[in-house]
Formats: sequence, C-alpha cells, structure tokens
Amino acid sequence: AAATNNEILIFTGCARTTGGTGMIQEAMLIDSSNESLKLAADLWLFDQKITIEGDNVKWTPTFNDLRALVAVIQWSATDAIQADVTTPTDGSIVNVQANLAKPFRCKSDGVDLYGVMTARNAYVPVSAERFRLQLKILQD
Repeated sequence: AAATNNEILIFTGCARTTGGTGMIQEAMLIDSSNESLKLAADLWLFDQKITIEGDNVKWTPTFNDLRALVAVIQWSATDAIQADVTTPTDGSIVNVQANLAKPFRCKSDGVDLYGVMTARNAYVPVSAERFRLQLKILQD
C-alpha cells in the first residue's frame, strides 16, 4: 500500500470478487530507517474510504468510520528485526505479524481494503523515512 501526507492507504484486490471475503494471514511493516526507538504501530483496515484529518493531526475516527472497520493489526516495537546485519546502526527494519487469521468482507461494490496507520508510542520519524506495508491474504 502506498500513500502520502493525509491520504488513506489503499490495498487493492484483497477480495477475488466484488463484495468478496478473505482472511488476512500475515502483515509486514518495513521501515526504511533504523531508529533506536522502534515504531509500535496499529493498522486500521476498513471496507470503504474514510476521511482522515491530515498529516500530524490526531486521528479521531467517527462512529460511521468504525462501522466500516474490518480489522486492526498491531506491531510491537520489541518485535522489529534489523534487516541489514552488516551495518547495525543503519538500514531497514522489518516487523512481521504472522498467523493472524483475521477474516474480512469487502463492501458490496468493491474488492479493496483501506487503511490508516497510527503510532502507539512516542516514535519520531526521520526526514524522508518510508514505510511499506504488505498483507498476505487468502481469498475465498
């Protein structure tokens, strides 16, 4: 999934058919920076686009937003793995949540899921830091 600034993340083709279902098996968070304080994050997944307030603004989902919620995936800061073992002070971090078995159903007119990633700790991103999110999905 990709997004910039205050755009919602879009995970395309999560269901095989319109209004289809599936199971999220695994979620991977890749961080381009190896900070001493690792990111503890939540990925909120919805069956429709919701409105988010903007970059660096506290996200406050409405009741209507939460009615579209299909899953929340959590990554802890202690589970992060240094990806570049040759330079432990630099490089990327990978955090994988496996064996999730989180079922979902897409909206009746769609096959995509939409996400909002939030930090649960006092993580401070560095300039030009990038995150990549990957979902491993078993489609019904």
